[in-house]
Amino acid sequence: MGTIRCFGVAGVPVVNVYYADSDFAQMSRHVRHRIRSSHPERDEHGFMEVLVDCARRFGRGLVVPANDATLGVVSRRKRELEAHHVVAAADWSITEKGIDKKHTYALANAIGVPAPRTENPESKADLERIGATFLFPCLVKPRESHRYAEVFRAKVARVRNVDELVVEYERAMAAGIRVMVQEYIPGDDSHSFNYNSYHSQGQFIDFTAQKLRMAPPEFGLPRVVVSREVQELVAPARRILGALGYTGYSCTEFKLDPRDGVHKLMEVNGRVNRSILHPLGCGINFPWLMYRDLMLREAISAPLRTTDPVYWIDLASDIRYSIRDWRSNKGRDLSGYLRPYRGRRVFAVGDGMDLLPFLKRSLETVETRLRRLGRALRVTRPAA
Repeated sequence: MGTIRCFGVAGVPVVNVYYADSDFAQMSRHVRHRIRSSHPERDEHGFMEVLVDCARRFGRGLVVPANDATLGVVSRRKRELEAHHVVAAADWSITEKGIDKKHTYALANAIGVPAPRTENPESKADLERIGATFLFPCLVKPRESHRYAEVFRAKVARVRNVDELVVEYERAMAAGIRVMVQEYIPGDDSHSFNYNSYHSQGQFIDFTAQKLRMAPPEFGLPRVVVSREVQELVAPARRILGALGYTGYSCTEFKLDPRDGVHKLMEVNGRVNRSILHPLGCGINFPWLMYRDLMLREAISAPLRTTDPVYWIDLASDIRYSIRDWRSNKGRDLSGYLRPYRGRRVFAVGDGMDLLPFLKRSLETVETRLRRLGRALRVTRPAA
């Protein structure tokens, strides 16, 4: 959604290739053509055929993967796609090291970028040996986050002892998902940070932000983020990107460890991220920079940006989880809750000039809640 709007406000026509009916971005007024495809990982051949057909129908374009499922296929098949399009993805030898977190953490360890302790068990015996040396709670974390999220609707599993560690490990392995054991870094949502950057022509154009609230808390997706200069992120982020040989747009995530005051690497996203509209609200249109660099071959430079704090808000998610916090007495600071809404802000989906995506998402949310309520009522209804 954010990437489409960034292109739209720059006047770049957009063809939205989507594979899920729930994809509300297709409803944006900035989308010129909507093309349904098969799931990129379940039918890679069919997905590729759609992209190639787009070149025949609309001409040579810039292919921009917007999640890890599309990124993996586009990166692996980049050479084939480049006969038809310009591809905004790194070569697979680079992309794989970001998608598969085993390689990300191994590289960070090799070059001295601080990261949580991470182990990669290959068997139950490995797991029990690792569990004997870890402090609990710790995390069972997928090597490929998007596959785990599709199956379990979560990013990680936090475990309190060796027994729970074994259960979560075996549950993931039964689903065919490779996982790691990782040190748990304490700290609430505000300890998480983003380093967004575009690296090309020998320069970095960057943007840093602090997450304030996530859904669910600690291990979920961002729901409120604020722009903030965090210089401590710049050196380690550029070091890991340099070691990867990465150019183009990326979002590198860190968590501040309150035990030692060091920002620890969480992941490197070699694609546009969910809050890509946030930099735009501060004056940096990263997708437009990408287009100028890769399609127009123009020299790019750092744009003028505001230094005032700007908030990015996923309204529906923030309301939902804030109500939960309020009911559990965790969120009774009304002034703190409202602060992002009083400041300069960008909404993830709701936009007064582009309402259809918001309406589609809202209606589907209501339908989902009603279906769940109906199932619950059927379960609790007494037998005749």
